[in-house]
Amino acid sequence: LAEEVRKLELRLIVPSHCCSGIIGKGGSVIKKIKEETQSYIQVYTLPLPLSEEYCVRIQNFEASDLVRTAVKIFASIADIKGKNPIIMYDPIYFNQGEYGDTG
Repeated sequence: LAEEVRKLELRLIVPSHCCSGIIGKGGSVIKKIKEETQSYIQVYTLPLPLSEEYCVRIQNFEASDLVRTAVKIFASIADIKGKNPIIMYDPIYFNQGEYGDTG
């Protein structure tokens, strides 16, 4: 029997003011990271409930490429992540779908 190959997934939580650093002007940064790593990257459109943080979902078939993608994303926001105070996401219980595409 052939083993089923599934994409691995990692979700990062980033401050709202860092999303532009991940996406880049005209999508240039996210496009470059996708091309270099062959990863799927999605920056969620809604913040996490009652916070100023967003979920960034990355997927890849290879664990090493998934980690490499996360490192590149962290590098893209390194200079701006500490510039603004943020309200951090507190993972308490919310009803499924109560806050759009986050839960």
